Amino acid sequence: MDDEILSGSRAFLVKLGTQLLPGSLSEIQYVVDVNTGEHRPAHRLEKNEIARCVVELSRPIPADTFDRHRTVGELILIDRLTNATSACGVVQKVFRSQEKGDREITPALRAKRLGQTPFVILADSLQAAGEIENALLSRSLHTLTVRERGENLLFAVDLLRQAGLISVLAGDSLDEKTEQKLRVALQGGPLVDLRAGGPAEDRALYENMVNYAFY
Repeated sequence: MDDEILSGSRAFLVKLGTQLLPGSLSEIQYVVDVNTGEHRPAHRLEKNEIARCVVELSRPIPADTFDRHRTVGELILIDRLTNATSACGVVQKVFRSQEKGDREITPALRAKRLGQTPFVILADSLQAAGEIENALLSRSLHTLTVRERGENLLFAVDLLRQAGLISVLAGDSLDEKTEQKLRVALQGGPLVDLRAGGPAEDRALYENMVNYAFY
């Protein structure tokens, strides 16, 4: 119901019955094609699209499916910054907290909760890094420009990746030795080189990152 893209990287206020509490869209299972009824995989939702999603709440509350109890079976997602109604829906299944069990907190789980892949991005300069960070933040992606050098830079990138964040690095702060260590530490993992002369496929991958909040 909102012009803003709806993705798993956004947190909301969830109105369910008479309750209003923080929550998040943790998974988009599929989008429904309104013309054919086909279920299509998706990482984000545009305005007026219909989908089946998983919504997680900050604490347990009374809830039921819409066909059993309409009052506690319909919900509204409210943007926490603007108070605009982002989406509305009905409950088809309720997961109780005891059914979820204890799960080990891993870097992959943190990234999934944020709805993104923890890429490392190389920019030409600190100014370019800031522009990239702003572009990603405008898409509700969780990112940070790293201003450290040498071993401190490597340590900072490792922490941000474990937290599920996208790291943006100024290429002029990387000497050849540090960059080599960084690539070894990533073990062929997600590194996007946006410096002048960088691979064209990396630029295309970055455009997908900006336009699609994906994990």
